[in-house]
Amino acid sequence: MSKKIGKKIFCNLPIRMVLMISLFPFVILLLLCSVTFYSSGIRQYTKLVKNNAEAVVEQCRNSLNRDLTSIEENAEGLSSQRAFYQMRKNIDEGKKPIEPVEYLQMTTAFNSFLQHYSTDIDAVGFYLIDNSIYYMQSNTGSEKDVLRYLDYTSFAGYENQWMWVSVADVLPEKITKNLSYELALIYPLGEANSHEIKGCLWIAVRNQTYLNSIENSKVTTGSDIVLFREDGTVISGMEDNLVEKMKELDRKYILQQVETKNTKEIESFDVADFYVVYTPLVIGDTGILAVIPKDELYVGFSGYKHVFLFILIAGLVLFIILYFLIPEYFSRPVTQLLEQMKGIREPGEDRKVDVRGYREISQISDGVNDMMERITQLTESIQREMKAKQATQLQYLFAQINPHFLYNTLDCIKTLCSCNENDLAEEMLDQLVIFYRIGVSKGKSFIPLREELKHIRAYLSILQIRFDDFRFEIHMEEGLEQCVTLRMMLQPIVENALYHGIRPYRTDGTIYVDAVKKEDMVELHVKDDGGGMPEDVLEKINRSLQEPICDYSEKSYNVYGLKNVQDRIQIAYGKNYKIRIETEEDCGTEVIVTIPYEEEHK
Repeated sequence: MSKKIGKKIFCNLPIRMVLMISLFPFVILLLLCSVTFYSSGIRQYTKLVKNNAEAVVEQCRNSLNRDLTSIEENAEGLSSQRAFYQMRKNIDEGKKPIEPVEYLQMTTAFNSFLQHYSTDIDAVGFYLIDNSIYYMQSNTGSEKDVLRYLDYTSFAGYENQWMWVSVADVLPEKITKNLSYELALIYPLGEANSHEIKGCLWIAVRNQTYLNSIENSKVTTGSDIVLFREDGTVISGMEDNLVEKMKELDRKYILQQVETKNTKEIESFDVADFYVVYTPLVIGDTGILAVIPKDELYVGFSGYKHVFLFILIAGLVLFIILYFLIPEYFSRPVTQLLEQMKGIREPGEDRKVDVRGYREISQISDGVNDMMERITQLTESIQREMKAKQATQLQYLFAQINPHFLYNTLDCIKTLCSCNENDLAEEMLDQLVIFYRIGVSKGKSFIPLREELKHIRAYLSILQIRFDDFRFEIHMEEGLEQCVTLRMMLQPIVENALYHGIRPYRTDGTIYVDAVKKEDMVELHVKDDGGGMPEDVLEKINRSLQEPICDYSEKSYNVYGLKNVQDRIQIAYGKNYKIRIETEEDCGTEVIVTIPYEEEHK
């Protein structure tokens, strides 16, 4: 009861109020969709930028690890040489560390190593403390006494193995300020019993070996990537980088995150106004730290903002237009139209709708009148076409039988047998069997196109044996093997081509039958090289083809055959498919039949 009351109240409201109420959910939905779109866009874009940041850092890490690992592996090869092995054995046993020959061998090896890896290595050398044996070579002319200033006591316990160091951690500032490198590989040489450091090997890495990877790995324009120690030291990076600009509290938070996670993979987290990505390197407690200002995470999102604002403004404008610009009297012509349409009960009644107003209302009024008139016409047309369909089917059945063709063929076979032309008689009989087998086709209306063309080939083969005064060629385009068509559709056309196109004019003519595919249609071409036809005859045939279905009054047989084929095509496929005739006197005639491409059902 309450539902009916609500519906009644709603129906009695002014149309403007109804529109407002109806459009209110639309406005709400628009706002919800806009907010959802904006929020989803922000999440997706932020995720994309963050994933890209991690991918960049991972790529930079892999590149640096590959380069640094390669240097370390090559250093292992250098330290495995015989002279170095002997020196290390002598130190362990407390003997004289190195002989002149061995010294020469080692210097030669170090020089060769420096030259071979000149693009990655800045300096190489070794130093034996007790014997004051010192050797250092550099590609850039860096400070050559660096190894004398090392605090070797700090390397106790790390002897006899390669280790990565930051030169700022193992050398005084007065030395490091003159150096052109920041990372080095050191091999402390210690005595086995006392673990006392007796010297070291030194391989300094060019800054560009890792700076190129860092500098070329920016995530955004304002982002920075640095080599970062777990104690908070920035080993290398762009001058005036973002890490050094951070507040001390934020840097401590980064250290805390790095230490807590103790990760071997990529980790990301937020720090104040920055998004941070960290991953460790093979250099002990050193890793890559990417710092991205959060403002830059949304730089590319301005397009989403514009779309959001556009949708919102467009929705509001549409609501205002619908609410304020639709006048109240809009309903008046609609009501009049409805009342007049209620008076039209049956098609054919001599009543018309006469309502004027807005252009759309006038068009609806005219459209209703046209619709009523067309309904009347269509009713009559349907009745006429039903009768026409029945007549066409009867005519088709009559054409199928065609007793004259059968009698003539059988008579020809009899004659051939009496003349001992048994091979020709047998061939004609085979073709006749094929002709009638396909022609009957168990009563099917549609058969494969290949069967239809086989039917035509049998028909023409029979006539060729009878008359022996023409040739024929039949072709089917590749890809039409599965196409289906109406049964016995081409036979009347081919018959016309022979009896009206070739035989009255010449004795050596040719009939061409081609099936080609044009997009989603199939064109069947029947062409002869006979005498063609005059323009008045062509005009008469075209006029007959345009007449209503099954209007066969006063038609010659050749026109009737073409008309029968076109009627069958249009009943089966629709009025968009028809026959087209092209002719030129003394050059021949071509009939083109267009049907839709349809495949046979297995």
